[in-house]
Amino acid sequence: MITFKDYFTQTGNKIVAIYPGAFKPPTKGHFKALEFLLEQATEGLVYIGKGVRGNGNIIAEQSFKIWNIYKDYLNKPVNIEISAISPVKSVCDYVDQNLADNNFNSFLVGAGHKDNDLSRYKYFEKNIEKYAKVQIIKIPIQENNITGTEIRELIDNKGRGALNYFLPKTYCEEKKKEIFLLSKKDRNKVAKILNL
Repeated sequence: MITFKDYFTQTGNKIVAIYPGAFKPPTKGHFKALEFLLEQATEGLVYIGKGVRGNGNIIAEQSFKIWNIYKDYLNKPVNIEISAISPVKSVCDYVDQNLADNNFNSFLVGAGHKDNDLSRYKYFEKNIEKYAKVQIIKIPIQENNITGTEIRELIDNKGRGALNYFLPKTYCEEKKKEIFLLSKKDRNKVAKILNL
């Protein structure tokens, strides 16, 4: 029997990392979580919840635009979509639609670190033989468990510190400190998207 590890190690195999969530807005923690999933994949797919968060101030279209900026800073191709019903339903539908396609060798599905996040994917456990190509990955806590609620409060108060708090950063060896991963131009785009 071929294991998931075998799929990954065979050259030429397509492994899609699927990352569903609300992402209102997408934070540096979300960015790092997708980076983590992409380490084992050839490409990524992000499903954004269509709901509204933060007193109606953060909508799916804003999250979509921000993810489309973030994806340029990832080392593998990533598609971004807004879910028609829910991100988890979109994951299940996508896997079912592509399971028989020989171009798709396997699927990684990112689940948050909370216990109930794993239970959302019982759908795949019901028929383990059918979904042998699906692996649910429990993503470790990223960026000190930064919360969307904290960020939305900063955004609601028009705090410029919001960008500093939630945008992805990288460690610069030359400067011996963390710096923004996004260019100044892209940081300004995010600020404009969020009306900051």
